[in-house]
Amino acid sequence: MALLIASQLRAFAHDLELFVIQTCRRPVAVCAAEFWTGATGTGLCDGLRAAGWHVHEIDIRAYKGQPGDTVVSRIMRRVQRTYSRKLYRQRVINDCETVQPDLFLTVKGAELDVATLNAISAMGITTCNYYPDVNFNHASFDQATLPVYDHFVTTKSFQVDWLRDHREKGGVHFVHHGYCGLVHKPVYSEIAEADYLFDVGYAGNHSGYKAEQLGGLLEILPELDLGVTGPNWHNMQGWPKLVSRIDGRERRNVGFAQFVQRNKINLAFHYGIVDDGWSDLVSTRTFEIPACGGFMLHVDNAEIRELYDVGTEIDVFSSIEEMADKISYYLDRPDLRRTMTARAMERTIPAYSYAARAREMLGALGLPDHSTRD
Repeated sequence: MALLIASQLRAFAHDLELFVIQTCRRPVAVCAAEFWTGATGTGLCDGLRAAGWHVHEIDIRAYKGQPGDTVVSRIMRRVQRTYSRKLYRQRVINDCETVQPDLFLTVKGAELDVATLNAISAMGITTCNYYPDVNFNHASFDQATLPVYDHFVTTKSFQVDWLRDHREKGGVHFVHHGYCGLVHKPVYSEIAEADYLFDVGYAGNHSGYKAEQLGGLLEILPELDLGVTGPNWHNMQGWPKLVSRIDGRERRNVGFAQFVQRNKINLAFHYGIVDDGWSDLVSTRTFEIPACGGFMLHVDNAEIRELYDVGTEIDVFSSIEEMADKISYYLDRPDLRRTMTARAMERTIPAYSYAARAREMLGALGLPDHSTRD
């Protein structure tokens, strides 16, 4: 009996010590995502730090195989990916066991499976997926994990009802994209009209819809000084007038900020309709362009009108023809562009930053925000 009582007292003392340690420390998060300056994961984690959290990062890029064009390299990458996926999942579990965070956060949840998430939950750790993509049909995302997370945060308002229908437990939240304050900011204090790179610029990944929009624009304005930058435009078919306007680069960090600020007009439209019928209303570009000091002409919808004042901060279009008309209108009015750009920046900074989004996410999850603490 004495031994039993002594054992229980030691267990109680251990639990009490753990409780004291946990309640006397700052909140801690383990975050698994891609980390590069300007990435969603970087922005959110910096936002958590600004809210008083310690953040332990696991960069999934360290577990991705190198791309290659040969048959052998593709086979080797497939084999490597299978092995690396196991290493990545074990790393996530091991780091959660070591750090004992209050929150496990992932951006998109690539390469995570149900067993990994269950192992984290068994440690008493809250799990959350911040999902900034238009659909869930990605080879790296296991849809079986959808109901497993304690919380699922989407940046797409049209996904909320669908997610609630596909998750047995609650915890579905809508939090917008944001911009990363470390890099999405003006590079130049001022720019003269003669210093712009292009009259109109578009930065983004290739899609058929985007090519149709830009190619159609050049059919209406064939002499337009248009610059297009971003990955995978070599996949484009048709639209010969557009080919010479594509630089084939992927501009990130300061390169992206420079490109945006040195376009008289920046176009903002998205991937197009995906397999399940969804289509983006806003994206990271919606917030990054104004944050970088660029004038934004955005595809029209109710959500963009809730975020910005159309006609005084940004402008919108509903067709290629209207886009061409608005471009001609604003190219002739540099003073108006500058005034609207300044107003859009004021609206964006800091309210639409990832620091603000992180605080919004913490509030939705019912987790502490110590933004004012030293």
